[in-house]
Amino acid sequence: MLRDPQSAGGANNAAEKVREAELVRRVKAGGEDAKVAFRELVEMHQSWLVYFLSCLVGNVADAEDVAQDVMVRAYMAIDRFRGDARFKTWLRRIAMNQAFNHRRSKKRRPTTSLDNESMDVAYNDTGAAGVVEREVLTVVMAELPYVSREILLLHHVEEMPLKEISEHLDIGLSAAKMRLKRAREHFGEIHERHTGAET
Repeated sequence: MLRDPQSAGGANNAAEKVREAELVRRVKAGGEDAKVAFRELVEMHQSWLVYFLSCLVGNVADAEDVAQDVMVRAYMAIDRFRGDARFKTWLRRIAMNQAFNHRRSKKRRPTTSLDNESMDVAYNDTGAAGVVEREVLTVVMAELPYVSREILLLHHVEEMPLKEISEHLDIGLSAAKMRLKRAREHFGEIHERHTGAET
């Protein structure tokens, strides 16, 4: 399965959630400490955010630029974050909006490598087979339509359930199921075309 390289177990996630909430509180409080707290939030989320955006916008350089814009926007709008969901969830929504705007403005195909992985190869596989597979996936992901890439990332990287995905994308549950099904099929077709192997 596609995996976020920063994904962790439940205990770590719980501790991160508590720390995250405390940092957001400090940012909202303002003052010099707000800047320190926000820098820690950036450090906490920078890695997965760039990875996530790399898969959406098509290359790491653009992903880093968009990630910086996302964090600036998050800082400017922090008072509008109510805390009903995790800060990471709110940040992901900003990231998706910015990635969409970025791709719409660029109007060109990506040409540089994605830090991606296949449905079957672990992200941290540094062996020759893993490296080759990631190179193939660079091409496969680049050929996928944006909506297919988006829903595959949400489901397989962010591990969001379909109901949450449907709410996140503002589409019906049936539509989300169909979009994921088509995205998987499209992924498989492109992958097989490039490798001769079914996913």
